[in-house]
Amino acid sequence: MKGEEGVSQPNIPDITPIISLTRDEVVNLILSSIAMQELGLGHIINAEAEKIQYVLGTLSGGGGNPAPTFREIKELNCSVKEILGEVMKTEFILQNKMDSLRSFVSACEGAAGPPGPAGPVGPAGPPGPAGPVGPAGPAGSAAPSGPADPSGSADPACRLRAKRIKRRRKSRCALKARRKRRICAKAGKLCKITRKAHCRIAKKGRIHRRIRKAARKTGRTKCA
Repeated sequence: MKGEEGVSQPNIPDITPIISLTRDEVVNLILSSIAMQELGLGHIINAEAEKIQYVLGTLSGGGGNPAPTFREIKELNCSVKEILGEVMKTEFILQNKMDSLRSFVSACEGAAGPPGPAGPVGPAGPPGPAGPVGPAGPAGSAAPSGPADPSGSADPACRLRAKRIKRRRKSRCALKARRKRRICAKAGKLCKITRKAHCRIAKKGRIHRRIRKAARKTGRTKCA
């Protein structure tokens, strides 16, 4: 560039670099630069801490002979303080860079697009465990009895049972009849015995009556 006469102007060369980076790659590079600067600041802080340890003798191989004076320790403290102040300034710069990058990324993000089409149905999963047994339901009503089979023949087992039942009934009736006969026979014997006894008593009564009549006639009071 050529400036006006009498006025000095900077001479900037014509540089046209060709950079082909995407937005995501630029964001990653900025984040990497911030991380590298943070790593360097961490090394600086570690070096200052080791310097103090060396002077105080807490680090292996440290502690000069003679021991450092109070003035020397104070000067060391001031130098460490100045370096840490510069580190803090750099931390503020890195924080501003990080905030700017965050706002840039959030501004570049567009609105959420429409939902895509539903994907294919996946395979069926394994069957789950069996559930608990439910409560018993109410008892149903009794079904009506079906019609009897008119042409079907009875089962041989049923016939045998019917015959056995008839035999038992007959045997029971015969046993009852025998018991009645025995009771009637005993009653008949008792009746015969009682009849004979009554006859004997009646005969004795007649005899006594005759004896009394005869005694009255003859005037006797006792029976002979």
